[in-house]
Amino acid sequence: MDDTQRAVTESTRTLLRTLQTSVQSVKAREQSILSRETALRATEEGFNVGTRNVVDVLQAEQALFEARLAYSNARIDHVNTLFRFKQTLGTLSPEDVTALDNWLLERD
Repeated sequence: MDDTQRAVTESTRTLLRTLQTSVQSVKAREQSILSRETALRATEEGFNVGTRNVVDVLQAEQALFEARLAYSNARIDHVNTLFRFKQTLGTLSPEDVTALDNWLLERD
């Protein structure tokens, strides 16, 4: 195997590992949103009964927005990695763009 083949093989392996990691990252960020939503509801209930103040509610809202941003960034990273991986394999096609569009629409 020559140097170019080794480099392409190593690049492909690295992209595959990165792709696998990005899937887990998206799932973790999605779970974080659910957790932050629960925390916000609990904080709002605490505010309603007088055990929390408005600053606590605002901080819980900020944490939720940050979780949503992290989720969006993780999705973008995943898509970029997936497309780079498919490009490296030579399997990137117009159908991939259509599938991406459908995936983005169903997640929003």
